[in-house]
Amino acid sequence: MITSCYRALTGLLAVAALTLAGCTSQAGPPPDTPVTSSAPAPDSESAQPAATTTGDPSCIGDVDAPELPVWDLSDSLPIKNFDGPATHSSQARAWEKSVGACSKDLPEARPGECLIVEASLEPASELVLWRPLSQLTEALFSGGAFKYLAEDVRGATDSGVYRYHLNAWKYASAHSAAQSPVLKIFEDCGARVETRNGIDHLVLTHEGEWFTAAYRDGANVYLIESRDNGAEGLSDTASGILPTRAMVAISQRGTKHAFTEPPA
Repeated sequence: MITSCYRALTGLLAVAALTLAGCTSQAGPPPDTPVTSSAPAPDSESAQPAATTTGDPSCIGDVDAPELPVWDLSDSLPIKNFDGPATHSSQARAWEKSVGACSKDLPEARPGECLIVEASLEPASELVLWRPLSQLTEALFSGGAFKYLAEDVRGATDSGVYRYHLNAWKYASAHSAAQSPVLKIFEDCGARVETRNGIDHLVLTHEGEWFTAAYRDGANVYLIESRDNGAEGLSDTASGILPTRAMVAISQRGTKHAFTEPPA
């Protein structure tokens, strides 16, 4: 079992700060439900068959998710009449590159690539960038990433419900992160560039609002995805999703502290 614990200094990915390693946690009311397991230490890639092949060691290892102040983020978002603990929930996930060989092939996108993902897809948290999350992360691990952290968040206001999914991948270097397929996927979708706090964000919009944004800060690559809740979505935005100002607030909280280890 991996026992080392990294803690977020101020929050999650854009939710404040992202950290990774092995600390089982519960964040604010109501509690997060992290995925926990054990994983061997990272190893270098090889030309072996894909790690998903039966009998092979896995490319991806589960680790305990750290404590992330998702509740504080949701409570501080610039949205009207946040409904609080009655409707708020979140689930964390943390992975590290393990000893198995990682497939280098980026999975094929599902229909609707470059468009907002419906929250009704179950589980929507398993679909990231229109691709199966585990296969996508395996390809990113093959390309130099070695840690992954995510949080799936649901909440409501008096005008409806919202859901967003936060993702971060840590690479060995800023150069490797700059080559991440995450950024290339956005470019291929025709994303526009918006600079926030000196960091370029690749942005796609739905009914005039950001529905997803990707950006790199040093050796970390971040992805925020808002989900389409259909008729149950927010009635005070034309899109039914979180307004752009809320997505910007998520992206601006704590990225410089991502994957930060506590002092010895």
